[in-house]
This record gives sequence, structure tokens and C-alpha cells, in this order.
Amino acid sequence: MEEKWYRFDDDRVVPICSSEVFEEFYGGDFGPPQQTRYQPLGTSPRDRARPASKRFTNAYMLVYIREALRDSVLCSGDAPVPQHLLQRIQSEKDEVERKQREKLELASTLVVKVLGDEHFRQHQDFDLCHFDQRQPAENPLYCERMPRSMTLATFKEHYAEYLGCSVDDFRLWALVSRVNKTLRCDAPLVAESHSMTLIQLKESKSGKWPELRLYCEMRSDDVPDDFDGKVPPELFLIHLRFYDPSRQQITGVGHTYVHANQTVRDIMPRLREVAELSPDTPITVYEEVKPSLIDLMDPNATFRKAEISTGDIICFQVSTEADQGKYRLPTVPDYFEEVQLRVYVRFVPQPARDDVDDFANGDSATEDGT
Repeated sequence: MEEKWYRFDDDRVVPICSSEVFEEFYGGDFGPPQQTRYQPLGTSPRDRARPASKRFTNAYMLVYIREALRDSVLCSGDAPVPQHLLQRIQSEKDEVERKQREKLELASTLVVKVLGDEHFRQHQDFDLCHFDQRQPAENPLYCERMPRSMTLATFKEHYAEYLGCSVDDFRLWALVSRVNKTLRCDAPLVAESHSMTLIQLKESKSGKWPELRLYCEMRSDDVPDDFDGKVPPELFLIHLRFYDPSRQQITGVGHTYVHANQTVRDIMPRLREVAELSPDTPITVYEEVKPSLIDLMDPNATFRKAEISTGDIICFQVSTEADQGKYRLPTVPDYFEEVQLRVYVRFVPQPARDDVDDFANGDSATEDGT
């Protein structure tokens, strides 16, 4: 007996072949297009129009009722709505409300990220730190969503509570992206800035970033007398890093202030002190200009001549001229040259079986390694 199949499509009933029944009218993924000798792969209109992931041909079911039984079948009576349908409807309503709340929150709040000296101390890459997924999980930055209308003064009080100190024990700096794409301190947010809102600060200082980025400077013995005021134009805040070739590790050792007319040699005692080196230890000093440019600094040059300014990073190490062959990466430039070749890989949990398709299609909110 010959099999006959018909497709019931609303008011249209048309005959179809058995291959269409078993290959086209069930859920799941579309198989790969088949290449023929007359039609190259992927060039047919059907291939180009085919959805990229799933079939939806079984998304609903048509029920055909014999006219003679229509009244009895469609009689609703007093039958209650099934409980699972009520739960599903309520869960869908809750999800819509949740998304609306998230949308309102995103529109009225702003992410604020703050970098401190401890983050800089542990940072093993260029710049002061990373503000993206490359920042190690074991060295997380302060990150919190705040109201856009919050003033800087109010945020300082909130951040002081987070640090467990007084608002007079620290000050915040705006971070900027320089022309060479490095991240550096720009200027302290002094008393005149305290009345500005967070969104005003972001638009004026961090406009190209999705969040407001700040640096926290803790009060110390070598800060200017007017800690709450502007930094004098001849005084520069610089960050210090010490490189140990025996461990192939670079460590942030804090920051200091230098005068434009001071020489590099003038601050060498300070460098030895923060690195816990003996006073007579010979050291070599470099400026971290950008990833591909680590400049050796002349000890006799002034900071003005060396074109040092606020926010610059100075790296130093014990001089290794006599031990060049002893270490794999003997100098700061050698270390940063290898840093450029690093590849960051971020592992994410394997999705549950029901989520595999969504994960494969990029619906899961994951980040690839950079």
C-alpha cells in the first residue's frame, strides 16, 4: 500500500513526500547543506535563507475538530486553569518586571572602579592595572554601581567606609588614556570637584570608557603640604616599579613626588629604600613609556629634560651588566618584551546539557581570552 502524506497548514492541505515528513517537520538543528555537482555549497537561495541554528516547524500543534463535535469539544464549562500554566504565566510576568527594573537601574546608575597601590603592587603587566577581564581574579579592583547623581563628596564617604579610614586619609585622582594608549593619573580631584556628580566626572575625565576610573592615593610622609589642593606645576607624581630578574617578577613599590629640576640620580636613594636595597647597590632606571618602548634614563638628566610628568611610571632594577648571561630575562626591557607575547585565557564553567545549544550560539555571557 502506497504511503500518502499531507501537510495541514491552516486552511491549506497539500500532499508532501515522506522525506519532508521525517527531515523537515521536527525540531532540532538544520543539517549542513549538501553540495551537488550543479549547485556549489551554500549558494542556493534555500541555503542562504535557512536559519543559522534551530528549526521551529514544531513550535505549535494544529487541532482539527469534527464540526459535529465542535460544541461539545469547545465547551469550556467551569474547568480550572491548570496550575502549571498559572505558574508559567506568573514566572513570565516576573521576568518582564525584572528586566524593566534592570533597565531602569542601568539608566540611573554608573559603574565606578577604583585602583589602589595594592593593585599596582601586584600588577605584572603594562600600565597601572587592567580595567577589563584581564585583571586577575585574585587582585580585583573596587567596583560598584553608584547613582549617577551622587556627588564625589558622598562617594568619598562611601569609599572611606569601604577602606575603613577617614576621608582625610586619601584623595582620588582622575585616570586618563593618553595618546599612546597608556593609562595614567591626570590630576587630583580636589575640593572644587567634590560637588560634581559622578556622571559629570565620567563625561569630563573618562568619556571613552564605560565606567568612571579613579586612582586612590593614601596620605603619606612625602605628599605635598596641601594634600587637599592642586599639585604645584613643578611637582610630579610618579609611580615606581622594581624588577627582580632572578624571579622574573616586577613589583609596584608605591609612588613618590619629584621636582622638575631634580635629576634621576637624586631619587636613587629613595628607590633603594622602597626596594629594600643596601645604600650602595648600583641600580638602572627606565621609563615605562608604552608597551613597545621602555626607555633607559640618564641618571644625570633632570626630570624636565627627561620629559617626565605626573602619572609616569619609572621602573628600576639592580644593575646586571656583569650577569647578563645568568638570567633568562636580565633587564626590564627584556621582561616587557616577553609580556607583549602573553596570551590571556579565561576559563568558564561548562554549561548544563540544556544550555549547550545556547552556549554554542554565543547566547551565554562569557568572555574569550584576549
